[in-house]
Amino acid sequence: MTNNLSAGTRVKALDFPRAFQVFNTTTISNISTTTYVKGTPEIAVRFVAPSSGRVAVHVGAGTSNDGANNDRIFIAFQILEGDPANGTVFQSAESKRGVSNPATQVDRDQFHGHTTMVNGLTPGTYYYAQMLHRVTLGSATADIAHRHLMVWPIP
Repeated sequence: MTNNLSAGTRVKALDFPRAFQVFNTTTISNISTTTYVKGTPEIAVRFVAPSSGRVAVHVGAGTSNDGANNDRIFIAFQILEGDPANGTVFQSAESKRGVSNPATQVDRDQFHGHTTMVNGLTPGTYYYAQMLHRVTLGSATADIAHRHLMVWPIP
């Protein structure tokens, strides 16, 4: 189905599946991993692809770095097709699809958000979007105080 609905067009439930969001305020302190990993608790949603094959994904986070070392946090999402235990990666985590902190020492949390569109999903298929994070230097001075993930269909 295209996104150009006209008068008399039959609309199906799959055209507009529900939106999902999840957030958590658990602080993740002294992050040292330089490859993308899930946080604890994991921030993720399972969703059904709409008939358009497009969704919007929003990633938000509060970050800080209490060291004078310019270590940056990158928070992004990845999308798995199918179940999280054995799903295949549909969209890998990329820093350009997420948020990061400035590369300066900031003792209090700064909040950032980014929304992006994901195309090419198979309509009616289950997907699993999850937040991942990493740092650039691994100095264990960067922290995350709040994480927020939203996924909603785009007609």
